[in-house]
Amino acid sequence: MYATKLMGSAERTAERPAFCFSRPELARDFGLFCQKLYTSDKKGLTPLTGGEGGYLVPSPEIAAEITRMAMLVGIAARIGRPVPMGAGGFSQTRRLGGAIAYWKTAGAAGTPSAPTFGRLDMRPETLMALVDVDIELEQDSAADLGNYLAGEFAYALAYKEDQAAFVGDGSPTYGGITGILNSDRVTIVDMDAADDAFADLSYADLTNMEAAVWEGGLDRAAWLFHRTVKALVKQLEDTAGHLIWQAGGMGEPPQIMGYPHHASGLMRGTAATAASTTFMAFGDFYSGLYVGRRGPVGIDYSPAPNWTNLQNSWRAYERVAIAVNGFTAAEIAAHSELANPIAVLKTGAGA
Repeated sequence: MYATKLMGSAERTAERPAFCFSRPELARDFGLFCQKLYTSDKKGLTPLTGGEGGYLVPSPEIAAEITRMAMLVGIAARIGRPVPMGAGGFSQTRRLGGAIAYWKTAGAAGTPSAPTFGRLDMRPETLMALVDVDIELEQDSAADLGNYLAGEFAYALAYKEDQAAFVGDGSPTYGGITGILNSDRVTIVDMDAADDAFADLSYADLTNMEAAVWEGGLDRAAWLFHRTVKALVKQLEDTAGHLIWQAGGMGEPPQIMGYPHHASGLMRGTAATAASTTFMAFGDFYSGLYVGRRGPVGIDYSPAPNWTNLQNSWRAYERVAIAVNGFTAAEIAAHSELANPIAVLKTGAGA
């Protein structure tokens, strides 16, 4: 999932291959094994309790691998735009209105116009994860504990990143991040008032979302929804009675109305169905979702910091920010030529 060059290198690769360590002792050091961190947790692992580390101790009946089935994460970083974070964060000037041209009548004075601008500011927050491990567990573990914890940290940070990017509400729970489904910088497409459940989704709703996205972003546009909403979409038909889900083939992925899709378990699924609720998105996420990091991920291993408990500590930390880039409804109302990169679908208010 994430790439690393060990021995303290901060370089990252675009392909993100699996972890590997050339020597066992490097697993403890980790290097800079990943790009992101969005979790804050502290939990001790001990060989005494099965569910808290004891299952890692070998027995004749088990292998040295850990079976793991986890939600696909890291989607926000993959579809969003990476931006550089300097010492003061990241700032970008946004054009709102520009110069206006007029057909001039002979002898009449021209009408002056002035461009107007807005601003997008991103400031990083510090995120940290801690795990304390009994020395006995480190010595007795059947699994490569360093590699295992590297994967756990990488998964936890990507999980929190997607969660904040998609459903963040600006509260400390999400690092102060407002995600796509709650942002005022996406275009909200309302379903009919009586369609107050996710299951009321229609083909017309999807065409309305497509029409709401700026034309320049349609070449990179994609759908984003929960896997349970994906099941609803796959049942929709166009006005000619054809399914809008187009099965892939010859190495091509399936498409919906000619666009690719991303399914995330961190978007709102059908269990969250309710009136006046946003639940799926469409658009150019590269233009509409910014992900920035201030420096590389820091990884520390400290031998026996909890001296009396005979425990070692593993720590990971990073400074990171996520922002939705677009225009508010008021800005679009004042400048009719504007349109957003991302549109979000919202259920009706109901009767």
